[in-house]
Amino acid sequence: MTETATETAAPALADRIKAALTEEMASSAIAAVIADAEAEADRLRTQADVAEDATLDPLASAEDIATARAAATDAEFQLKRLAVASERLADCLKEAQAAEEAVRNGEKYDAALKERDVLVADLAKVYPKAAQQIADLLARIAVSDVAVAEANKVRGREREPLMPAEHIARGISAGPGVGRLGELVVLPAFSPAVSRTPIWGPRW
Repeated sequence: MTETATETAAPALADRIKAALTEEMASSAIAAVIADAEAEADRLRTQADVAEDATLDPLASAEDIATARAAATDAEFQLKRLAVASERLADCLKEAQAAEEAVRNGEKYDAALKERDVLVADLAKVYPKAAQQIADLLARIAVSDVAVAEANKVRGREREPLMPAEHIARGISAGPGVGRLGELVVLPAFSPAVSRTPIWGPRW
């Protein structure tokens, strides 16, 4: 990097550091400034080492040694400033990340609240009617099972045994071990404060 380029780049980085420390900035932007500050620190360390080596050159003139010492001193000074800036930038980065996380958490909360409120209305509207419809179906199944069992007892030999409606609808075979909906389903009352008797299931 030429001297002109260095002089041009340094103020740009200094301005970005100042902006990151004094203005509201995204964490990704602050992280980019930190990365550039680290790269600049590496460059300054190399510059300081080169300058120090030049001051120790036994063939260097007094003027060259003075110039090299000034360059080494300036590089060390700039490194100290960058170290302080980097510490403050790290704090700013943590604050920005925490603020962004708070925003994301707020959005999650708002989304959950919105869906919760919609669900409250949907439950009150849908569940009582749907549960009653299912309970009515289960009651009809129970009545039909009795009718089918009685019909099978009196059927003639020319007629095939009837399968229960639930078995046909669900594609299950008759026999032990097959869970029946009427035995498995429990439909609690929608509002226990009004009634604790379930719409379908054990009467506790």
